[in-house]
Amino acid sequence: MSQVAGKSLLDLMWEHLDRLMDELMVPAHEGGEEELAELRGEARGWAEAIAITTDPYAPLVDAVREEAMERWETREAEALRGLADRLEKALDQEETKLRKANERSSIHQQIKREISEERAARREARRVRRSRNG
Repeated sequence: MSQVAGKSLLDLMWEHLDRLMDELMVPAHEGGEEELAELRGEARGWAEAIAITTDPYAPLVDAVREEAMERWETREAEALRGLADRLEKALDQEETKLRKANERSSIHQQIKREISEERAARREARRVRRSRNG
């Protein structure tokens, strides 16, 4: 149960309906058709209670159901944005690691070239000395 302090009865009712919507919208619901029917019935009851609470003389249950669906879609979109942000951050970190590894590899290749050039210069110097002495 969520924090109650500072919330109206209507806020608490919406939170409960939101939780039911989250359960109902799970693509592969594991509870079977019977549990799904119970959840739908419970959600319908909460939607009716919210409709009666907001307008007891003309309760609009369908409007509450539509808003419940919009609220669920908003929560899902926020969750997807959060996931996309985390994936983008992870990708940036991996790209940084790869760039650093490439830099180390480039430095390693540069050092190998310098060593090879130094060895070639020494061989050439020995060859020149031998030809002068020879």
